[in-house]
Amino acid sequence: MEEILLHYSKDFIVGFASIIVLTWICNLIASFLDMWSGIDKAKAKGEVINSSGLRKTITKVGDYWKVQIFALMIDMFGSLFWDYPFVSIIIGVGIILIELKSVIENLQEKKANAGQLPEMVKKIIKAATEKDAAQIIDEIQNTTK
Repeated sequence: MEEILLHYSKDFIVGFASIIVLTWICNLIASFLDMWSGIDKAKAKGEVINSSGLRKTITKVGDYWKVQIFALMIDMFGSLFWDYPFVSIIIGVGIILIELKSVIENLQEKKANAGQLPEMVKKIIKAATEKDAAQIIDEIQNTTK
């Protein structure tokens, strides 16, 4: 029993806790970067930004923290066998990768939408009749939905 207690030195506890806190902070930053990219995408598409999208981020962060608490519990038991919070690190990296994928998707969607506008402007300018212009406007409205 004394050997187990010696394993939990002050340095061990500080190092272990520091890694876990760092993963939680990185995940929080990743979630807010995703929210930021989502807001930028919505602005580029001319969409209304409302609180429901922002609430999704808060809910998502809460869900991530629930998973991270389970990882923490596993790591606390695992600390009897290994010196690092491996489960928390793996979960943290997984969450960051999920958020990275979402940011990339938002950027691609933002760029795809912005790239369509110059083509639409050219079509409007070249429209020979009012009927052609009305068709192009309908196409623009369908594209931005």
